[in-house]
Amino acid sequence: YSSAASDVYKRQDTIVAEVAKFYDMKADDIKGSSRVGKVAHARKVAIYVIRELTGNSWQSIGASLGGRKHTTVMYLYNDTKDDAKKDVKLSGEINTLFNIINQI
Repeated sequence: YSSAASDVYKRQDTIVAEVAKFYDMKADDIKGSSRVGKVAHARKVAIYVIRELTGNSWQSIGASLGGRKHTTVMYLYNDTKDDAKKDVKLSGEINTLFNIINQI
């Protein structure tokens, strides 16, 4: 990786680590293939938070989350964005994570 690319992945890894800590799991769980509800939820939130805070490409986000396809990442981002409009708890979790990560 170039230095800039390396910085992109470090920032994404930092966000994934914070999301994992918030949901009381390991970053590797979020990056893994588990479809267990709790893990899938954390993964969706991580994708949303990464995109909102960094504007990184779908491909870059997918690569840092276990090699997921960019279309999968786009779908999960949009799904989370729509859910957050209707779900006060989810919206609160996301805002809390934004605050935590912006202090790093």
